[in-house]
Amino acid sequence: MSLYIPGSSSYAGYYSGSLGTALGHPLTIVCWAYRTDLTATYRSLVHYGSDLAEAHSVAVRTSATAQAVATANDGVLAQFVTTTDTAMESAWHHYAAVFPSTSSRTPYLDGVAGTTDTTSLASFNTFDNLRIGRALDNTKGMLGYIGHVAVWKSALSSGQIASLAAGANPQTIDSANLVAYYPMTNAADVGEEIINGYDLTLNGSAAYNSENPTIDLYSTYKPRLMLMGIG
Repeated sequence: MSLYIPGSSSYAGYYSGSLGTALGHPLTIVCWAYRTDLTATYRSLVHYGSDLAEAHSVAVRTSATAQAVATANDGVLAQFVTTTDTAMESAWHHYAAVFPSTSSRTPYLDGVAGTTDTTSLASFNTFDNLRIGRALDNTKGMLGYIGHVAVWKSALSSGQIASLAAGANPQTIDSANLVAYYPMTNAADVGEEIINGYDLTLNGSAAYNSENPTIDLYSTYKPRLMLMGIG
């Protein structure tokens, strides 16, 4: 199960405030993605920042040559760093970007790290916008499927990223710092965020789809069930 993004103006977004973390560091963003084309310079998977623009934001993207990309922009400098490994279209792959500080960012593809960029950036403005499937400035639209998007207010280790790429449920990894998790397995509410209720609004033709990466779905709805006194 996943969110289908057919390109154009389709995406899912949350615009009601920060996801439990107001800065671009420390921060980790992960997702599963299934691209159906490799024709654009970049495809934005998950973009988190301070406004509807590239400035003051971090993101995980894919490149035209199918690499995973971690990006950070402080309003003056924009830094991009890619993996060496590539992911072919029409298949599920795990993407991650880890931002320990304003002077460190590392992309991961299927659990394998790319080069760490250590260019020092200035501080970011407060983050209060999240967009999935399209960049905040309405460019770099995704074509394909996205699932199991998760955001931590910590810098996950390479071992933790590898576990996620091997199919671990995000709720089992550094759960104390997991601030947002979008399984996208609920057909009735594909934009549901199950940790803190940061639900997404779907735009354009973004919709639920049965395409699904293989991950451990145990306890996917545990937090909300526990709030209701179940489990």
